[in-house]
Parts: sequence; C-alpha cells; structure tokens
Amino acid sequence: MKRKIDLLTDDNQIPEPFLEILEGLSDREKLFVPVYCRWLCKKRAAEASGSPEKNAAKAGFEMYHRPHVKTAIQKYLAAIALTPAENVELIKKAAEGNIADYFTYETYTETRPVKVPYGEVIAQIRLEIEIEDEYLLISEDLKPIEKAESLAKIKSLQRRIRRYQAQLNKNPKAFEIQHREVERKKKVLNIEKLVEDRVTLKSVKYKPHGVEVELYSAETAR
Repeated sequence: MKRKIDLLTDDNQIPEPFLEILEGLSDREKLFVPVYCRWLCKKRAAEASGSPEKNAAKAGFEMYHRPHVKTAIQKYLAAIALTPAENVELIKKAAEGNIADYFTYETYTETRPVKVPYGEVIAQIRLEIEIEDEYLLISEDLKPIEKAESLAKIKSLQRRIRRYQAQLNKNPKAFEIQHREVERKKKVLNIEKLVEDRVTLKSVKYKPHGVEVELYSAETAR
C-alpha cells in the first residue's frame, strides 16, 4: 500500500490538517480522496486506492458518487483552495519564473520529402553496386540463377547511373524527391511538475509538433 500513498505527498503522509476530513472513511476511500483532489481524475484516484487498471474507471466513478466520499472531497477541496492573495502570488511567481523549466523535449522521426541532388543519388547507387560486388565475391556457393540475378542487378544500377549522369551534365542543379526519415524534437509540457509547483498559466495550446504556453504578465498580478 506504500506505493499507492506515494501519489499523495512527497513524504508518503497525508497532511495532518486533513486527517479529520478523512475520518470515518475506509482505507481505500482515504487514499481515493486526496489523490482525486490533487489530480481531479477518478480513474487515477481509483488506481491509487488499489483498483486494477482495467476496472479503475468504473470503480472511480462508483467511489466518487458515494455520498460520504463526495462530502469529504468537497471539504478537502475547500481546505486546499487558494485565497485571492495566494492566487496573486502564484501569478507573480509564474510571471517572474522561467517556464522553460517545465518543458522537456522528446525525439521522434517522421517521413518527409527531401530534395536529393543527382550527384548524391549517383553516390547511393554506386554504394549499392559495391555491396552487390562484395556479395558476389564472398558467396562462393551461389547457384547460377542467383549469380545471374546479382549481375543483372549490377547492370541495371549502372544504367541508372548513366541516365542520372546524362541529366546532371545538362543541369548541374538537377535533383529528385526522396522520402526519408528525419529526426525531430517535440516540446512537451510537464503537467505534473506544474501542478506540484502550483504554477498558474493563462493558456495552453497544443500544436502538431509541441505545445505553446502563455503566462500571465507581471502587470496582471499587480
């Protein structure tokens, strides 16, 4: 059960002022209420209180709607609610802080059309020919048909080189479009750290390759 309590606070303890609110609840309900109030997620709170992941959504919905649990949740949320003065301080903290501390970057690959100069295409084909030549040299037990297929592939590649070279002679800037995997980085907002630090954001916009965040200005907090 200790692993479940880890979700509540950093020191694995329910804060002393809230013990009275949780008095009279079952052990599972005592775990459910603080986790729900922290993340506002019934499924996550149910998992934290011991429900199997596959049944957590249903269990969370059922536990949340128990009258005594709902009452405890309302009291708990009221106890942790910010006063207007505290809210202003949080806005000031966000405005004066560095939002970059709450971002991480994930690397991913995507297939994109790329302009490849004919000179580079020719180099690629020559590499393929070298691989086929080496294959013929080291494969002593090739069947006649396999050897013929490899030689035919080499001749086909050589013809392609001649075609590309002829085009390159006419236009030194000639290129073809190839689809290649390109490595990119995506900006990811660390929501859990924002919640833990109670940082107030003005807006969050999710884009195809990352996220844009707008903070309140320092003037807003004055």
